[in-house]
Amino acid sequence: MRWLEWLTERAVLAREFIESPVFLIQLAIVVIALGSAWYLAHRLERTQRLLSFTQRYPWAEILRGLVVRIAPPAGALALVVIGRGVMRAFGLATNLLDIALALIFALICVRAAVFALRVMLGRGSGIKGWESTIAIAIWTAVALHLLGWLQPSIDALSRPLARFGAFELSIWSVLKLLVIVGLFVVIARWLSKWIERRVSRAESLNLSMRASIIKISHFVLIIL
Repeated sequence: MRWLEWLTERAVLAREFIESPVFLIQLAIVVIALGSAWYLAHRLERTQRLLSFTQRYPWAEILRGLVVRIAPPAGALALVVIGRGVMRAFGLATNLLDIALALIFALICVRAAVFALRVMLGRGSGIKGWESTIAIAIWTAVALHLLGWLQPSIDALSRPLARFGAFELSIWSVLKLLVIVGLFVVIARWLSKWIERRVSRAESLNLSMRASIIKISHFVLIIL
């Protein structure tokens, strides 16, 4: 199987790389960076509870939310950059730090993008409880792509579990279906909120008419 051969080759390369003393130095830098990010995230989580006054200012609430999500990985990124610079100054390899740098930067971009999507959709979008899950899922796909593992992973997940005529059921087909359904739900919620705002501002309609239009639009979008 192609994906099994690929996995065996990567395991051999990883073993040779791990046995190098330089790898342990890079690994220590990555562990310190991730530990610092975890500590910073914990401190920010406790601090934001004390900043309840920002709820009175929407822009401050958004800025606080962005900082809480971006600051920990940004701190880890800074430590990795410093460690990478020091190792390069001594002429040492930085393979692992280069990978960590790309993955952490991707995490920052994904977290910022998902948070921006949540802000655009509004409080009632339902994405708040799924924000971390969505960010992790997207970052995992991006990380696999950066590492060159995306296609082998797709090949492994595409192995058929069952056949129904011409249709083959696989983990990959189920994941694609879930993603498509999730996108349609997000788009439907966004359109629903947009219609609700537009109708609420229509002064020519009475309150009962506005409520009816909003309910019908919600129902139609959910059905679609």
